[in-house]
Amino acid sequence: MLSPAVLITISLILVGALFAIAWFGDKQGPLRAPWRPWIYTLSLGVYCTSWSFYGTINQAAAYGWPFPPTYVGTLVLFILAYGFMRRLYRLSRQHNITSIADFLAARYGKSRQVAALVTGIAVLAVLPYIALQLKAVASSFQLLSGIAHTSPAVWWQDTGFYVALLLAGFAMLFGTRRASVTEHQPGLILAVAFESLFKLLAFVGVGFFILWHWQYQPGQLEASLGQSPSDHGWPRFFSLVVLGFCAMFCLPRQFYVGFVECRGQHDLSISRWSFPLYLMLMGAFTLPMAQVGIMEYGLASPYDPDTYLLRLPLDAGFPGIALLAYLGGFAAATAISGKGTLRAKLDIWQDWYARPKAHMDAIASLYHMASKGIAVEERQMAYEGANLRPHFIQFNR
Repeated sequence: MLSPAVLITISLILVGALFAIAWFGDKQGPLRAPWRPWIYTLSLGVYCTSWSFYGTINQAAAYGWPFPPTYVGTLVLFILAYGFMRRLYRLSRQHNITSIADFLAARYGKSRQVAALVTGIAVLAVLPYIALQLKAVASSFQLLSGIAHTSPAVWWQDTGFYVALLLAGFAMLFGTRRASVTEHQPGLILAVAFESLFKLLAFVGVGFFILWHWQYQPGQLEASLGQSPSDHGWPRFFSLVVLGFCAMFCLPRQFYVGFVECRGQHDLSISRWSFPLYLMLMGAFTLPMAQVGIMEYGLASPYDPDTYLLRLPLDAGFPGIALLAYLGGFAAATAISGKGTLRAKLDIWQDWYARPKAHMDAIASLYHMASKGIAVEERQMAYEGANLRPHFIQFNR
């Protein structure tokens, strides 16, 4: 087991590192051409949340699927539907689209009602995602620290509460430094790219260790699976393939990273083969680790397969490897919390509260008049037809 103080300290260091990378990226400005396509490809890895660390192994243990079906759907999109992605990118550039809500609204005459409705649905949909990150981090923290996984008597004894505070603070620092919905955010993309690389190395590293330590051989543990993919789970498998296909352009964070932050078709052409390679590495170890866990703990084990990634190295006497797995899952959770809440915030502001462009231009002109010392009465008359609310006029006194 690891000390809670050690886990908290290392978690804070990781959050600080991500924020420092975002700050550095903003100071450097637009990403340079030689590295930009690769950073863009890695930033697409925000697709892999903490569920990719724990839930995919649970899937493999339950159904024996050799590869996560949501990853299969994404591979189909990048490899076989590349023309569809290029068309989405061109439409986004042509109509200055900044979100999936904008894209759907553009199909209906840029209707603000449609955009507001889509934004509301997206906000409701992102809440379970955030809750899943909180649960994953809190559960992994409790497992590594040896804290009993029971319902606390009072709220301040709940590990999830402090995880929520930490991720909320990270989201505020990480995601609200800019309010524009149209400008690129190189710092944000650089930090997400680093997080994607870190969690890939962590997951692959822990996977290699588990296979090496338990001397895994392909096909050795087929009889240990509870269900066989040949006779169970295929309808669910194909439904998740469709879900993975659609997620890359329907999830608000994925649409933003994939099409708004894309600087050109060269970025897309590089990601067409490099991001599938990323997903193949992330998915290659799920079934072997699930089989090792089943062999180690048995089919009737009280342990949830979600915990195999942490429990196997911990029980083998390698807490450092378990810590690496925890940090990879934590990095995935912080990235989705920061990027998901940022996208929700910008969409809510743009589609629910932001005024039409003419209105905002009028407000900007009023501020300019105020800085020149023009009388309030003249400012009111200059933009009397702009439908400005009185408190905007008073604010400029």
